[in-house]
Amino acid sequence: MKRANLLLFWVPLLLSAAPRPLSLDDMHKWKDANDPRCSPDGKWVAYTLSSVDAAADKRDTDIWMISLDGKQQLRVTTSPESETSPRWSPDGRYLAFLSSRPGTGKNKGSQIWLLDRRGGEAQQLTDSKARISAFEWAPDSKRMAVLLKDEEEDVKKLSDKDREKPRPIVIDRYSFK
Repeated sequence: MKRANLLLFWVPLLLSAAPRPLSLDDMHKWKDANDPRCSPDGKWVAYTLSSVDAAADKRDTDIWMISLDGKQQLRVTTSPESETSPRWSPDGRYLAFLSSRPGTGKNKGSQIWLLDRRGGEAQQLTDSKARISAFEWAPDSKRMAVLLKDEEEDVKKLSDKDREKPRPIVIDRYSFK
């Protein structure tokens, strides 16, 4: 008799805990952690955390830091524009990142921003007309190597006729494997 009562008790619990299928709303709640970078002293990890704002139809990426033991977690950036590619200076004093947030420069697009670890607001470091796609610190923490892509030069190389319509893709044989 006790087994029947126990079974009747567990059946409603099991039915209520049944998983439901995933929906698109569930997928918008997921967050993606990427680009982890360990600080030079080995005590912190800076990374990006991306989330989706379904109402605004926009993806936002912010920079976070977590202590290596996992006990402390700090949100470093909060701007509505995305921040990517966190890079520690070799001396550990600065954290640089890419962002297209509005700044003091006249050029739009991703620029390098510099955040002092001791506190304060991020300062715009570059004002490049060309798109910055990557950067790395020099070992002395005083310089950076920056990879730029000048999109205007690619457009200038095309003639007026080529800019009007794309060239057709011609396939003259079927490649197998």
